Amino acid sequence: METLWVGGLLLVAIGFGYLWGRGWRLGEADQGGEETGSPAYFRGLYHLLNEQPDQALDAFLDVARVEPETVDVHLALGNLFRRRGEMDRALRIHRNLIARPNLPRHLRDHALYQLGLDYQKAGLLDRARQVFTELVEGNRDYLPAVEALTEIAEQERDWEGALRWRKQTARIQGNREPLTESLIHCEMAAEALTRTDLAKAQQRLRRAFGADPTCVRASILSGQLQSLKGNDRKAVREWQRIVDQDPEHLVLVLDELVAAYHRLGEEEALRRFLRETLAEASHPGLYADLAAHLAREVGAGEALEEVERGLLAHPGSAELVGSFVGMWKDLRPETGACGEVLEVVQPYLDTARAGLSRFACSQCGFRSGHMQWKCPQCRRWGTLRLQAA
Repeated sequence: METLWVGGLLLVAIGFGYLWGRGWRLGEADQGGEETGSPAYFRGLYHLLNEQPDQALDAFLDVARVEPETVDVHLALGNLFRRRGEMDRALRIHRNLIARPNLPRHLRDHALYQLGLDYQKAGLLDRARQVFTELVEGNRDYLPAVEALTEIAEQERDWEGALRWRKQTARIQGNREPLTESLIHCEMAAEALTRTDLAKAQQRLRRAFGADPTCVRASILSGQLQSLKGNDRKAVREWQRIVDQDPEHLVLVLDELVAAYHRLGEEEALRRFLRETLAEASHPGLYADLAAHLAREVGAGEALEEVERGLLAHPGSAELVGSFVGMWKDLRPETGACGEVLEVVQPYLDTARAGLSRFACSQCGFRSGHMQWKCPQCRRWGTLRLQAA
């Protein structure tokens, strides 16, 4: 890390030298007007080579005050400090730039945006919001600041604010993100369900479906809302919709769906649903979950046949192998050589399944043991998918 840090600072220093090499005048002789090197630059370079970042920073700040054309390199140095988590130094650089008189508007806006990022990374969200809002008030089409305000609103769970900023983003870019809007409405619906505010939840779910009729989470929450109302038949209908929307997400509500069928006393309809969904299932994780429920409903014999068919399609699935071993043990006594093999294999299967990160982001690869509707790493909505193990 230190090598990268020193290398980055040296690149900044080289940037200064390159710009001066193109003919920028950093000083003139009193009489003849000859260009001379900047003492501040060489002093800064000396401190960089001696790993004295504070002294180097002082020197380069002096350079920036003398020569406005070094603003880009100045910003690069500030960003380097921020990436290292040295927020005091990054803030000092960006505040220095903003305080400079006669700085062109576009450069001041950029420096102000970098200052907002400093505050945001430091966790000072109120100050960051204030800076980004100032930028947007001066230029309502300044997209980076609008996106930063959106992220802050979502981080603070200010969903109304997030929707407002996303609407502004859509106006600037000329396109909207229906799924993201729907998922934000779902966040508000989920919070209302937690408070048992069913009317508010229903209102938000209508808006979620209005933004994106295919939103799986809206169907999940809609089924949970009907279940809380005591209407299991409608709940089952909402959850069954997931099979047509995005069937792998059925794993998120399969236990609730099965329980609702049992409360309705419709075991035969449940068994038919499980068989039909198994016949169409293409994801080994969903296949294993469906087969496990079928085993509880009709016994391990029929379910084992389904798992065998699943293994033909997905021979490398640890989940299906685990299901097969478990059902095989239920049907056959663990005697002789087979029993000894199972005793050896079973702990490895249990360990493999226990360590499985069941969901992963399709954009950045972030992995999680539970479903998250917004990836905490790349900050995108609706990108986590069920993984095959």
